[in-house]
Amino acid sequence: MVTKKIENYEKMVKQENKQKRKNNKRYYKVHDSIIKEILIAKQELIFLMKDFMNINLNKKDIENFNGEYRLKINLKTRLLDIIYKIDEEEAFITVEHQSTVDYKMGERINDHMAAIISSREELMVNNKNRKAPIIYPIVLSTARKMWDAPQTIIQYESNKYKLPALTYPRYNLIDTNTYTVDFLLDKRTGIALCMAFEKVRNKNDLEYIIKKLKRFKKLNHWEKRAIKIILRKIEGVIPWLAKELTKEEIIRLKKELIKIINRGGDFMSNFEKAFKKIIEEEAKTRERRGTTKIIKGLLAQNVDYEIIMKATGISKKELEKLKLQMV
Repeated sequence: MVTKKIENYEKMVKQENKQKRKNNKRYYKVHDSIIKEILIAKQELIFLMKDFMNINLNKKDIENFNGEYRLKINLKTRLLDIIYKIDEEEAFITVEHQSTVDYKMGERINDHMAAIISSREELMVNNKNRKAPIIYPIVLSTARKMWDAPQTIIQYESNKYKLPALTYPRYNLIDTNTYTVDFLLDKRTGIALCMAFEKVRNKNDLEYIIKKLKRFKKLNHWEKRAIKIILRKIEGVIPWLAKELTKEEIIRLKKELIKIINRGGDFMSNFEKAFKKIIEEEAKTRERRGTTKIIKGLLAQNVDYEIIMKATGISKKELEKLKLQMV
């Protein structure tokens, strides 16, 4: 009997852990797709490079390779988060988004670079003048803790024979933990705004961002675009939201963000209208459920129909339906 109980308990723990892993996988997938969706716009990559890498790019000179560029790494076909090619040059910019610190990132970036070089094989001259493309790898970290992984492959030291260590490529790091929310919001770009939301750890942080956004007279196109993406996937950006806020508070938050988007006399987009409608319908449904619960309680106590109808505005027909449901 005891053995069976232990077996059942172990089964239950396994199932719980499996569900946790599944939820985490779903969260990271949604989480990574937000940054990816923002950086698919060329202008957002230009903002990122200028504000955080001090490199000025021209929109006409870059092309997005994401839809067509798959890399074969360790016999698996993998799609990089973001990859841009500089037009008329064999030069690439790659961006990998990380929501947790990855201590294997040095090896991963090395694999990416080798795969890009290999994929350009037919364009490389097979003689002494052979040259590989320039690759500028960026890791954008929105991890909760400061990024402390090495930015290249670190080798063991050779003490006995003093073999010289090879120099492996280094990736460039953008860590949201090194920037304040004020600094990010003052950049007035979609990617910086998303990075600011990624720094939210509690209700006060969230309220501060909304307060700061309200101070801007009008949001620009890129800020509005980023907020729309965040609104669609807000539970992915702020995973603790559903645990710490009530449904009413989440709806209020979404309403606030929609108000911020529409400030300045702009017309609402179809997305915003649909979103507003959903929020209003959710509120009405909850109100209806609450009223139904109260009415059922009054019916259970045999309160007169006339009194219930006057107090709640319900019709006699609906009241009789509810009475039948209780039987």
